[in-house]
Amino acid sequence: MNNKYTHIKGIVYLNQYHIVFCPKYRRKVLVGSVADDLRQLFDNLCTN
Repeated sequence: MNNKYTHIKGIVYLNQYHIVFCPKYRRKVLVGSVADDLRQLFDNLCTN
């Protein structure tokens, strides 16, 4: 199997996360440099 799967005592699983942002007001908040910084942060977290 692939290395991304976790094996424990006959159980095999793959953790996947779905992140949802719920701003208080319905406006675009994650734009520009904020979006770029978050994209880079999430990319670094997912590769480690």
